[in-house]
Amino acid sequence: MYVHTNMRFLVLGLLLGLLAGCAGAPSAPAIPQQAATSAPTAVPTETLVPPTATSAPTSAPTAVPTATSTAAPTATVKPEPTATPTLEAAATTCAPLPLDWTAPSGEVELYAVIGLAGEERLEMYACPGSDSRALQALEPHSVELRRVGEDREVEGLLWTPAAYGDVAGWVQNRYLARQYGEADVEAVRRAGEIVYALREQDWDALAHAVHPEKGVRFSPYSYVRVGTGEGADLVFGADELAGLAADQTVYRWGVFDGSGEPIDRTFVDYYARFVYDADFFWPAVVGLNEVVGAGNTINNVAEIYPQAQVIEYHLSGADPRYGGMDWRSLRLVLEQVGDTWYLVGIVHDEWTI
Repeated sequence: MYVHTNMRFLVLGLLLGLLAGCAGAPSAPAIPQQAATSAPTAVPTETLVPPTATSAPTSAPTAVPTATSTAAPTATVKPEPTATPTLEAAATTCAPLPLDWTAPSGEVELYAVIGLAGEERLEMYACPGSDSRALQALEPHSVELRRVGEDREVEGLLWTPAAYGDVAGWVQNRYLARQYGEADVEAVRRAGEIVYALREQDWDALAHAVHPEKGVRFSPYSYVRVGTGEGADLVFGADELAGLAADQTVYRWGVFDGSGEPIDRTFVDYYARFVYDADFFWPAVVGLNEVVGAGNTINNVAEIYPQAQVIEYHLSGADPRYGGMDWRSLRLVLEQVGDTWYLVGIVHDEWTI
């Protein structure tokens, strides 16, 4: 019984030991710790991916300089070096112009330089176009330019082949007016300065051009009326002319053609109707001691001014409705004193009935 009891205690002890061993199982939390330790080990493996992804920006910056470097040289290529030789080559291939050329009609066509004043010059080029080689520079109001070929249009501009003296080249057609007759070169230049002063309404410059003794006579039509009576054209001295623009006096300048009504106007009004009623600084024709425009009114300019040079600036009719009868002419009459040409007459002309 005692033994059995002891056996029971022994068995019970063994069971308690086994239970105690089983009760030691709670120390198993070390496994979660081990799992937690292995998990961080996987994280560094995952973090290897971002460095691989960040390699993309490395290629992107490389692409930008490549595009820039490729585009920049293309943009800096300029066409000028290519264009310049082309223009020079064109200039060298231009055939020389003949000095003895005449129109198919056999007529020698002469021209005067217009539209220039002061220090302005008209360039003559070896070929049509201002990119060609310049041959000479023509002064304002030069005359006796001879046509030596047919016109050509280059870049929207019309060019005329002309000879001046013994040099032939190309000039812009818009600065040329057809010339008829001949006159003293200095008188023509003086007239050109006067027509420019009229255009600019530079009364002081005009006064300095007036004849110091005879003054200047204003004639509304080609029939010049001399004398001192009421029917005579008005004459003003240089000292009077400078102040006429501010003068509000109404003068009687003559009578209107056709109606016979008196031309009663201030100087400024007369100037606008019977002096500069068209832009004579850009005429179509320049007549040198030769009548260009003619109506039914008698022209006695040469009779009244036998020692003068008469320079006519003529504009053809602009309105087709009038069949050319709306032409205008301005004649400047100059007489010489010593070496200087002075203005003695301003004769306006137009179609009269």
